[in-house]
Amino acid sequence: MPRLALFLFLSVPMLFTFAQDAISLDLQPYDRYQATPTATLAGTLSPADSVLFLNGNAVTPDPSGAFSVVVPLIEGENTLLFRATHAALPARTFKHALVFDQTPPRLLVDQPGLPFYTNQT
Repeated sequence: MPRLALFLFLSVPMLFTFAQDAISLDLQPYDRYQATPTATLAGTLSPADSVLFLNGNAVTPDPSGAFSVVVPLIEGENTLLFRATHAALPARTFKHALVFDQTPPRLLVDQPGLPFYTNQT
């Protein structure tokens, strides 16, 4: 009987370790620097029945929690605020940034000052 009591004592806490205690948002890798005026962000929200907003606009995940959203960008840095809520968990906010840059880099090559050495003949 003591073995059964010890088994029950040790196994009961394990029943509660699988409960999720926070909302998680996993974004698929994306380029922080964008050359087009829109970006597609995809990821997974857990638990899947959470409610997700991006900059105040609702994003609807599928039943497994996966989502994809097209984000319009303006020139410069764009701050993306994801807010996720769930009835049984505290709300969470996730902040990401994308940079939209249409200006090509300018490179000016000028003759270096003398003495100038090179490995070409």
